[in-house]
This record gives sequence, C-alpha cells and structure tokens, in this order.
Amino acid sequence: MSKISASLLKLIKFGNVSISDGDKKILELSFSNTVKTINIIDFTSNVPSSSNTLKKLIQARDFAMGLNEKKITLAICHKNKMVMKLGHDAHPRLSRLITKSHNIEIMDLSELRRLDKRIRLK
Repeated sequence: MSKISASLLKLIKFGNVSISDGDKKILELSFSNTVKTINIIDFTSNVPSSSNTLKKLIQARDFAMGLNEKKITLAICHKNKMVMKLGHDAHPRLSRLITKSHNIEIMDLSELRRLDKRIRLK
C-alpha cells in the first residue's frame, strides 16, 4: 500500500490546492516535481485520542522508504512551520532513534506535539 501511495504522489508534478471550510482555510497542498508539501492550517479530525503518535510514525517507515525510492520528499507543515520531512530529502539525526528510519526527519518536535493535540478527538 505504501509503495502505491508513493507512486501516486510521483504522478502529481506541479500545482497548488487550497481546501477551505466556508471562509476558513484548513489545508494547503503544494506540489513540485520532487517535493510535495502539506500545510495543515486549521484542521480538526476524529482521530481517537488513544492512537499513539509515536506508533504512527514508526508505521510510516515503509511509506517514507517508498518516497525515498521514488526520489520524492513529503514535507508536513503546521501553520507554515515545517514539522517533518519524509522521503528523499529527510536527514534525521535524533529522530532516527525514535522512528528507526533514515527517511523520516522530525524538524520541530514541539510543533509536532501541537499538531497532534489539535487533530485528536477531545
């Protein structure tokens, strides 16, 4: 499944998409040939609070490896702040000890925690 997802991202070459809920912008997607960026602005979902963020990061290893094989980088931002990179341009240091992956780089742990709290069901 993760290699299929990476292949689908490879098909998208260039473009920008904004997703709004009424007047409120919630997501911005930006695509270049090798870097795909997701900017989460004001998004709330029904992710159960019992799900473990660390476990999800570890499960993302195969997806990130597929991105790296396709020479694609997925940048995840929260309110225009880079939170993490997956795939080709990820150069983890300490985050490699957490995720056990060379293809997942946590850029801002405190912002990742804020994002995690924001999208969890209260």
